[in-house]
Parts: sequence; C-alpha cells; structure tokens
Amino acid sequence: MNCGEILLVDDDPISLFITETIIASAASDVCTHQYEDASPAVDFICACEENLTVIFLDINLKDRTGWEVIDELRERVKDGTCKHIPPIVVLTSSIALSDKKKAEQYEEVIHFISKPFKPEHCQEVMHKIGLK
Repeated sequence: MNCGEILLVDDDPISLFITETIIASAASDVCTHQYEDASPAVDFICACEENLTVIFLDINLKDRTGWEVIDELRERVKDGTCKHIPPIVVLTSSIALSDKKKAEQYEEVIHFISKPFKPEHCQEVMHKIGLK
C-alpha cells in the first residue's frame, strides 16, 4: 500500500470529523489535512506541489463554491502559481442532478459522492487512487 496525503475541504466540522474517521479506518497509511474555508485550502494545495494524493471537496462552502475552488486552481496552474491539481472527489450534501452533471465537466473530478459519506464510498475512492 502506498502512503498518501488527503485534503478535506468542508465548512461543516462534523462532516470533516466523519470523513476523516472513515478514511482513517479504511487506509492506515494516510495523513489528512482539513480546511473549513476555501482560500487557505487553495493556498495549501498550491504549496503542496505534488504531495497531495486526493482532495475531498464540498460544493457549498462559506466563502465560495467548490466549483469556484476548482476554477481558481485551474487559473493558478495557468499562471504558474500552482504546479498541478490533484484528483478531486466531490463530497456534498447536494443530490441535484445538475451538480453531478457539472462534476462530469471537470476532468479533475474523479468521483461524485452525495453525503452521508460511507465506508464503501471510501473504499471505492482509495481503490481508484491506488491507496487500497
């Protein structure tokens, strides 16, 4: 099993706790980082260069949407202030088909999960990114 660094971006502390707990039980060789606000999360992603394995990103954040986060990361890659965008798992309370379709338009998004986050979701993602 490979080691991995995982970033959780969600403005709900309970959701962050649940997601981190499920990830920790599914993959022992991971380190998670958490942000409740998008701006410091974007800075962290760009500072990590290629060390992040995957990002779990909520769509509805306090300071902007998850879509805006991805768009900003794309802009930063274009202007050279961010090296690359790690794979993104959209983890959201939204059940709207329009959000799922929008996620499909982003090549960086490898999975769309409607909350609640469950162990089987985690296993699917870990398998997809090579951590399990």
